[in-house]
Amino acid sequence: MQVGCALANVGTCHLGNDVAERSDDALIAAVARGDRLSLKVLYGRHGVRVYRFALRVTRDESLAEDVVSEVFLHAWRGARKFKSKSKVST
Repeated sequence: MQVGCALANVGTCHLGNDVAERSDDALIAAVARGDRLSLKVLYGRHGVRVYRFALRVTRDESLAEDVVSEVFLHAWRGARKFKSKSKVST
């Protein structure tokens, strides 16, 4: 997963500590307001984990990458509906 590896540390580099240090719940709230940078930080924190899970399920690298894209697209579109009753990481 080349893109994931390149962005794996996006939450800690080049973005400023204020965004990188926010909780996942705070980042989702910012994503709900249209903050793309917060989505990048969430991707940096959780993208590799989502990819590895998708790879275990699909056993196909290309399909797993597509799943990651769909998951984060869904997060972008559905952030307003997130009620913080569960962890963002789940």
